[in-house]
Amino acid sequence: MNTQELIDKIKSKGYWRVEIRPTKFDKLRVPTLGGVQKLVQSCIVSLRGWDYPHWNQDTVQNMENWVESWVDWKYFIEYWRFYQSGQFTHLFALHEDYMNMEEVLPTCYPPRPKRAGYLGFVSTTYQITEIFEFAARLANKGVLGPEAFISVSLHNVKDHQLAAFDLSRFLRDDFVYSADTPIVIEREIPEQELVAKPDEFALNYVINIFERFQWNNPPRQVFSEDQHSLVWIVSTDGVDNLEQLALLGVFRHVHFQQVVQHVDFCGQEGIADAGGFKRIQFSLVAGVVLDLWRILAAFGLSE
Repeated sequence: MNTQELIDKIKSKGYWRVEIRPTKFDKLRVPTLGGVQKLVQSCIVSLRGWDYPHWNQDTVQNMENWVESWVDWKYFIEYWRFYQSGQFTHLFALHEDYMNMEEVLPTCYPPRPKRAGYLGFVSTTYQITEIFEFAARLANKGVLGPEAFISVSLHNVKDHQLAAFDLSRFLRDDFVYSADTPIVIEREIPEQELVAKPDEFALNYVINIFERFQWNNPPRQVFSEDQHSLVWIVSTDGVDNLEQLALLGVFRHVHFQQVVQHVDFCGQEGIADAGGFKRIQFSLVAGVVLDLWRILAAFGLSE
């Protein structure tokens, strides 16, 4: 598959488009392509077991004045370019459109009517947070000065509905995007402000996206707590369903004084960071343990 075929595949369903660049153009802001590679690698964000942007060593290559990489694996379908000018462009599939929702939706409460597609509100918060953390790391290296232009857009999501894929959380109302046009949120942000508070800018984008789904006055503090709850979640070997639920934000790191259980998981190939297995730890009270048991029981994994 060539890159154009991959891009066509990404655009065939719901997808994200991200553009990060300095507002002042300098064709050789990064003097060499080797420097571009080192820059991207040094700024990659790994919070959930799948890095942002994903660095696929098998497809990374130097082009005329940019470095590119792509991946097509299960619901991870993406393509990015980073130019010597400091511009980063990223296309990637909306994961929810490539998952088996008949398996995932039973974890939702209350049940939702069938839609053209779904967008997890927790996973969206995670995704935007990762994008802004990557941008902040670039800004911290002086790549995006004096101001950074950041555009995040969501395409082909007409009749998609916001959903919670967590038994302990639900949306009381049906929040649906009904327009034919893409959702586009873009701003110019001073470089030092981006470095200082990427999480705040990410939340602004998250809320703007949810408002397009007719969710007025969404709870900013809850999303802020979700941001700070990002932990490593990986599935047991060969269990795709739990891997999907992790990406959708079903599991959260919940802090309680009473620690019931500490669980260590080892990473699965393709999920763990290239540096090796990551340890994750949950502090769970009985109610959260019960939720986990219910999820496992739903997929016949509780025995």
